[in-house]
Amino acid sequence: MPEYCTIYSPRLDYSGIVNVLEQVSERPIIIDGVREKWQSLVVNGDKSNITFNAMSSLPGQFTDFSRLALGTYNHFNKINTVAEANKERVLKLISECQMAIGIMVP
Repeated sequence: MPEYCTIYSPRLDYSGIVNVLEQVSERPIIIDGVREKWQSLVVNGDKSNITFNAMSSLPGQFTDFSRLALGTYNHFNKINTVAEANKERVLKLISECQMAIGIMVP
């Protein structure tokens, strides 16, 4: 069964992500798109692969990224907690997010 994870980033740094993957992976990175603005990255393994899909903010436009960030913000905003300072910090970080990287392992 596939596993999914989303990483939120306050920086919009497509090439930086490729650089990190190249440093930690023993396998080649397959880039869909250009290094500075890729749509997806794939690292193939012996038995499986891992795919990284990028979404980024576009100022003034309501995109799939905007919907994802807004949905995540609303989800955490609805949580009742005694750790209000932590909740406010999480909400602030989500609102400052510039990029989301969806990770999928089949």
